[in-house]
Amino acid sequence: MAENLNRRNTRQRELVFEAVCCGNHPAAREIFDQIAKTERISLGTVYRNLMILEEEGEIVQVKSDPELVRYDRRRDLHHHLHCKICGRVYDMPLPYNSGFDREAAKKSGYRIERHSITFEGICAACMQEKPPKKGSQKGPPKGS
Repeated sequence: MAENLNRRNTRQRELVFEAVCCGNHPAAREIFDQIAKTERISLGTVYRNLMILEEEGEIVQVKSDPELVRYDRRRDLHHHLHCKICGRVYDMPLPYNSGFDREAAKKSGYRIERHSITFEGICAACMQEKPPKKGSQKGPPKGS
């Protein structure tokens, strides 16, 4: 990708990358909100720089929810946990199992490059909270 060689590293891209690194699998809106507290930036600029950082292999997307993409600074092969109550995403403390890749390749005929597993459940913090009142439904926090 010759165009990547000509891209200059901008202050805005550095801010977006730092926000991904400092957050816990933040979504684009969370990154924007964090940066906008101290810097002038548009949401479009955040999305554009996330795309560039992903193309350059600096970050990866984590798709834990069909409607929300999160970003991860870890580029090694690993799995995730997704809380159905608060919407947070955490790294799963289990090793990546490349045996799944070999087995899937054997069964499907595909050349498997990697797999991604997201475990869904309820995090410890949400389990400790009081259950919601009958008729009310707790969902992910706004902006996540």
